[in-house]
Amino acid sequence: EPLRSNSSRSEKAKHRTPQEMFLAENMLKAEENRRQNQQAGDKYPGICPRNRVLLRIDPDGKETVLRHGVLDYALLPDGRIVCSNGTHVLLLEGEQQTELAKAKLAHELTVLEA
Repeated sequence: EPLRSNSSRSEKAKHRTPQEMFLAENMLKAEENRRQNQQAGDKYPGICPRNRVLLRIDPDGKETVLRHGVLDYALLPDGRIVCSNGTHVLLLEGEQQTELAKAKLAHELTVLEA
């Protein structure tokens, strides 16, 4: 019979499904990404890696990074952008960022006109 620990934590770890293991691993990556974004000086650090960027491509082909670590975005009719980095929903107006809401994994944004 294999050795067993009296710890309930190790028992739970032994009986994780592949899906639970995948989610746990990604939660660790999300926290690591948040720390890296914070260290990079992000005012609203999110859980997406910094290499996920929201780009604007001008008609002449010039690329401008609007935001690092973007999980999802929605373009408003007036050209402003609502985006999520997983922990914050932000409004982008030119170079200004305004926090609209804190969120736990905001990953599918839809903006409705009022």
